[in-house]
Amino acid sequence: MMNSSRIRTICTFIIALAFAAVTLSGCGNTKSIDTSSQEVAPSNVRVDYDAARPDPVRKVTREVTLVIIVTDVEAASSQVEEIVQEVDGYIESAGIWQRNEHKQGQFSLRVPVEKLGVALPRLEALGRIDRKNMSGKDVTEEYYDVEARRTTLEKQEKRLLELLDKAGTVKEMLEIENELTRIRGEIESRQARLKVLDNLTNLATINLELSTSKTLSTGLSPGEPLDQRVKAGWLRGVNGLINTAGELVVLFAVILPYAPFIAVAVYIFYRIRKKRQSKNIDK
Repeated sequence: MMNSSRIRTICTFIIALAFAAVTLSGCGNTKSIDTSSQEVAPSNVRVDYDAARPDPVRKVTREVTLVIIVTDVEAASSQVEEIVQEVDGYIESAGIWQRNEHKQGQFSLRVPVEKLGVALPRLEALGRIDRKNMSGKDVTEEYYDVEARRTTLEKQEKRLLELLDKAGTVKEMLEIENELTRIRGEIESRQARLKVLDNLTNLATINLELSTSKTLSTGLSPGEPLDQRVKAGWLRGVNGLINTAGELVVLFAVILPYAPFIAVAVYIFYRIRKKRQSKNIDK
């Protein structure tokens, strides 16, 4: 009886141990599942955020250099003004000058980027294209770096204003105000740079040069008839001779007031030289 009672006790103890082991194992699995589900959630949130974040708008500056040969620079200049006004642009700078018989005009034009495709063909139609260059510069990275820095500075400004309200001493107030002044200066600097970049990217720059046909030394284009080129060369030579004679007359007029002094100096030099020659002969 003793043996069967002991065996029953041992069996009961073993069953209890087994039940406890199963229970603990189940709890461990449940915790493992919960942990893994908690780890997945942040990953899903991050992926959704990346998918929802829009791509930044590219910021590109555009510049065009255009040299056009025209028959009349003045008339073409008036047309340039009309074209720029019609595309809602403006003339940043302009100049027309004449070198000998060769007239030229230079313009710096600013036109909206979206209307560059309208303005260019119309400008090119003013005459014959001698040279055309187009270039662009991507300033996207610089733009958003400056913008992010400005945002950070604005947050610092907000925190400093909160601290200023809580300042307990005059010293603390002065220190915070000095820092606020510095921060606001940096914010204004970033805002100015963003404004410049916006202007450069929203408006294309057209460097336009208008010129009459490139000329030979005769003042005529290479395609002109030979007799006209010879005639023009002869007239140019005669004009050069007349100009030279005129310059000599002007030079004579400049020297004339000094003529008496020059004559006295020449006379004195002549007398001294003659005396020396006489002494040499006597010896």
